[in-house]
Amino acid sequence: MPGLVDPVAPRLAQRDAAFVLKVFLVDDSAVARGMMHALLDASPSAVIVGEAHSAEDCFAPIDVLAPDVVVMDWSMPGMSGIEATAELRRTRPELRVVGFTSTDDPTVHEAFMDAGATAVFAKEDALAVRDYLLAPAAVG
Repeated sequence: MPGLVDPVAPRLAQRDAAFVLKVFLVDDSAVARGMMHALLDASPSAVIVGEAHSAEDCFAPIDVLAPDVVVMDWSMPGMSGIEATAELRRTRPELRVVGFTSTDDPTVHEAFMDAGATAVFAKEDALAVRDYLLAPAAVG
């Protein structure tokens, strides 16, 4: 299936599965996805279970992989990350979505939150995304 990251199972086996945060990345930028991979794969508390390069391509893999949280870009060709966030929260209310954007426009951040995002971060603040995701309160 497109969007699946291999090999997930060996990385999960190396971690205590009861405490591993399963993350799915949605971003049209391979650089941004790679940055989040590097930051989160270094942690024993998180694993990237999949990724998509567009909002439209994220729904089917998310259904199969059942991540705990989605890190969602705002501006992508086709459906925006805000629209995808609203759809994910409507159909999967237990799923947490974190907005990840290159704009500091407060209306974009507000729209993400209105769509159901739990937080919104600027791409240049990727370390804050990692810290937020790995904080004990984010796990539950």
